[in-house]
Amino acid sequence: MDRLIFRVWDPANKRMIKPSFDLVIEFHTNPFGEAYICAFVDNKKIENAIVMQSTGLSDKNGNLIFAGDIVLHEKKEIRNRNYDTQVNINIKVYHSIIFARGGYKLANYDFMPNGYISLLPDYCNEIEVAGNIYDNPELIANNADEELFSVENYKEDLEERRNIEAQEEEWNKTDWGRK
Repeated sequence: MDRLIFRVWDPANKRMIKPSFDLVIEFHTNPFGEAYICAFVDNKKIENAIVMQSTGLSDKNGNLIFAGDIVLHEKKEIRNRNYDTQVNINIKVYHSIIFARGGYKLANYDFMPNGYISLLPDYCNEIEVAGNIYDNPELIANNADEELFSVENYKEDLEERRNIEAQEEEWNKTDWGRK
C-alpha cells in the first residue's frame, strides 16, 4: 500500500503537482499548537497549497487513487437480494474521493442516501480515475445528466421492483403463499 504518497494542487497556477523528488511537503505547528502544511516545488513555496494523500488503493487500470480524485463507477446490473429478480440498468456515476469518519469514501450526494460509501478494495476493480475535483469539477456537476444516468429509466426500474414486491405481498396473503 502506498499511503504516504502525496500530491499538491497549486491554486495560483491551477496545476496538479504529482509526486516526485522535486515536491517537498513539510508539516509544522505554530506557537499556538495549530498544524499547517507547507509545500515546495524546486525549493519554491506554493502559496495556499492543497495537499492530497494517496488512499493506498489503485483503480481497475492500476492508477493510484488520491483524495480529491473523481472516479467513474459503471454498474451494469443490480441484484435484488430479497427476491431472485435482477434489475438491469446501465449507470455511469462519477464520485469524488473524500476522507470522512476515519476512512476514504466514494462521495456522491445525488445518488447515495447519506452522501457516501466506504472506498473498499472490492470496489477498485469497478472504478477508474477520471480526473480530480480541481481540474475536472464539471464531472461532478454533471452527475444528473441524461447521458450519465437516465432518471426516467431508474424510476421505471424502481416502479417494476415495487410491482414485484406488491405481487409477492398479495401472494403471501393467499392460502398458497402461507404454506
